[in-house]
Amino acid sequence: MSPIVLVRHGDRLRFAAIGTAAVIFFALQPFTSINVVWGSFVLSFGVAALVGGIGVFYRWSGRDEGIAATSLVTAQIMLASSFLALDNYLGLAVHRPLFDPLIESWDRAIGFDWAAYVGAVKANAIVAKALTLAYFSVLGQMILVIVFLGVTQRLARLDEFSLAYIIAGAVTVTWWVAFPTLGEMQWRYVTGAPAAAYSVAIGRAEALRAYELWRSGVATVRFHEMIGLIGAPSFHTVMALLSVRAFWGLPRVGVAIAALNALVLASIPADGGHHLIDMLAGGFVAWIAVVAARQLLAAPSPWLARGLAPVTLAGEPSRQTNG
Repeated sequence: MSPIVLVRHGDRLRFAAIGTAAVIFFALQPFTSINVVWGSFVLSFGVAALVGGIGVFYRWSGRDEGIAATSLVTAQIMLASSFLALDNYLGLAVHRPLFDPLIESWDRAIGFDWAAYVGAVKANAIVAKALTLAYFSVLGQMILVIVFLGVTQRLARLDEFSLAYIIAGAVTVTWWVAFPTLGEMQWRYVTGAPAAAYSVAIGRAEALRAYELWRSGVATVRFHEMIGLIGAPSFHTVMALLSVRAFWGLPRVGVAIAALNALVLASIPADGGHHLIDMLAGGFVAWIAVVAARQLLAAPSPWLARGLAPVTLAGEPSRQTNG
C-alpha cells in the first residue's frame, strides 16, 4: 500500500509563491506609509484556514483526494490573491507616471477605435447586458474550474491552472507597478469625460477612486475597501484564457466555457474599460504563466533532490491521480 502524500509538488510550488508574495510585502511595507488593518482580513484568512483544514483532513484520512485538492487549492488561491493585492497597493508608493496616453496612441496605431467599438457593442440592450454578465462571470468560472477539476481528480490540470493563475498575478502586479495604467474608459473619466450613457461594469466613481489612489497613494488598507487598480495587463483576459485552457478538449463543457469566454473577451474593452493593448498584454502574461507553470510542475521536486522525503502518512492507500 502506497503512502498518502500530504503535501504534493503542486502544493509546495503554490506555498512557495504565497510565501514570496508575503515576504515582499512585509519586507517593503516599513519603507512606505501604508498601514494595513489586519482585523479586516480576519474573515478572509479565517475562511482560507477553514477550507484548507478541510483539505488537510480529507487528504490525511484518505477519504477523497478530489475534495482534498479542491479545498487546498481554494485556500492557497485565496491567500495568494490577498498578498498579491497587498503587493499591488504597496506598488502605489513607487508612483510611476500613468502610461495610458501612450497605450491609447498604440491602440490608434493598430487601428482600434475604442469609442466606436464600445458604442457598437452597447447599442443593443440585450447584447450590452449579456456582455456585462459575461464580464462578471470570471470569478464564478474560477470557482467552477477549481471545483470541477478537483472533484473529478484532474489534478494535473488543476495544478497547472492554479499555479499559472498565481504566476500571472505576480507578473501582472510587477508589470503594473513599473508601467501603471488605469484603462481607456478610466483615463477618459480622469481627463473630464462625463459618465457613459450605457451600462458598464466599471463606473465613473470607481475609476476616479482608482486614479485618486494612484495620485495620492493610500495610508490605510482595509480588505473590504480594496479595489482593482490594474489596467494593463488585463487580468480579466488572463482569467478568461486560463479558464478556456483548463477545460480545453473536454466534451461539451469545454465548448461552453470557450463560448462564454469569447463573450468575456468581447466585454473587456467596454465593461472593463480596457485598451486593446491591455488585452494583448494579458494574453502574453497568460502564455508566460502557463509555460512557467508547466516547467515548474514538470521539474523534479527540489525537496526530493535534496533527499528530503515528502510529508506522507504511511500505510494508507494513495488516492492521487494525475488525470
